Amino acid sequence: MPDPAVEEPPMPQLEDAWVKRYRNADEEDHYSQAGDLFRLMDESQKVQLTTTIAEGLVQATESVQQRMLEQFNKADADYAARIKKVMGFEVEA
Repeated sequence: MPDPAVEEPPMPQLEDAWVKRYRNADEEDHYSQAGDLFRLMDESQKVQLTTTIAEGLVQATESVQQRMLEQFNKADADYAARIKKVMGFEVEA
């Protein structure tokens, strides 16, 4: 049972209204914010970010690398391509 000291305060309800948390993971967008931020960066920032990520990612297993590159690609194709290039992968033009 949750500690009452840290519980959400009760919400006012209208008559028989149902109040509950709603979260549908299938409809959540986990990529546009990261892509938007990447596209706002200047060239120097993009190089710094993608180089730092790539230098760490080369230490991971191939499976982890592929999954992470898929995530970066969902945010922005150029984001993933830059990371792949720094990692030494062939990048499609």
